[in-house]
This record gives sequence, C-alpha cells and structure tokens, in this order.
Amino acid sequence: MITKDAMGKYELKVDTNRRIVYEKLIGLWSVDDFKRFDNDYRTKIVKQLGAGNWAKSSDMREYKPNTHVTPEMMDSHLKFVSSTGCIGGACIIDSITLKMQLKRASKESIGAPGYFDNEQEADSWLKDKGF
Repeated sequence: MITKDAMGKYELKVDTNRRIVYEKLIGLWSVDDFKRFDNDYRTKIVKQLGAGNWAKSSDMREYKPNTHVTPEMMDSHLKFVSSTGCIGGACIIDSITLKMQLKRASKESIGAPGYFDNEQEADSWLKDKGF
C-alpha cells in the first residue's frame, strides 16, 4: 500500500514481505508537513507492519533540509519508530548537510543507517542486513 501526502511532500510504501518502508521525501517541509508524516507512521504505517523488526529505505534526494524540522522533531519520530521495531535503514542522499543532521538525530534513537547514492546500493545493503 502507498500512502501519499495530500501536500505532495512524501510517499510511503510498505513492503510487508521484506518488512521495509520505502520513503520518498520531497521539497522544503514545514512543521505541519512533518506532523502529517509522523502521524501517518503512527496511524497507518506501523499497523501494516505488525510486530517484529522492520527497516526504512529513505530516498531523500529531493528533500530540502531546513530549520523548520528540528533535530528534536526528527529524534522524537525516530524514537517512536524504534519502539515499534524499526532497527534502522538505508538513506539515499546527496546532501552533506542533511547527512550530518541525520547522523546527529539518529545516533541515540535508532540503529545507524547506511548512506547511499542510489536505490540499488541501498537495496543491496538492506538485503545484506536480512531485509
């Protein structure tokens, strides 16, 4: 199932067989955009996965880092998904600034993600991790 944001800021696709959530994050986000994203995880995504470990594959090449989405907001989201079984994931990213922000936010709340240039590298890494 694919969950698309009404404002076009993200798409979330759940692969229940591999237990991976594929995220595509788009553009510059407001606080409201992030709240919708977090709410979709809390009300839709984790219900599809059920109990057990799962991972994220986050395509962030079209996402624009900004000061509206704070490290504390990201940390809260990561702690929530970690509490539901998320053990980390792969980030497809081409922004050094965003990579540094994510490393700070994910350090204590979720398993260390892998950083990749494309979907194929990310998918190979996830397969190596058992997903």
